Amino acid sequence: MQQIISELKSLLASGINLGGLDISRVRADEPLFSKQGLGLDSIDAMELCLLLQKRFGIALETIQHGREAFNTLTTLAEFVENNRTR
Repeated sequence: MQQIISELKSLLASGINLGGLDISRVRADEPLFSKQGLGLDSIDAMELCLLLQKRFGIALETIQHGREAFNTLTTLAEFVENNRTR
């Protein structure tokens, strides 16, 4: 799981504008979409979906899947682990 979290952090750092945030300091249990965590927005969510599809062959089937998967880096890593095709 830690390997996937590291890969996700690299994807986020290279593919999404984090406003200078040091991704290495972000804990895996911090929210992705709140000011207490990464503070991502809906545009970031779309970009992240594209990155996941490109890197892991994952496509989100419903908005509900996205809400559940994109809660924290841990939940996203679990989603990737269970759904990756690459």
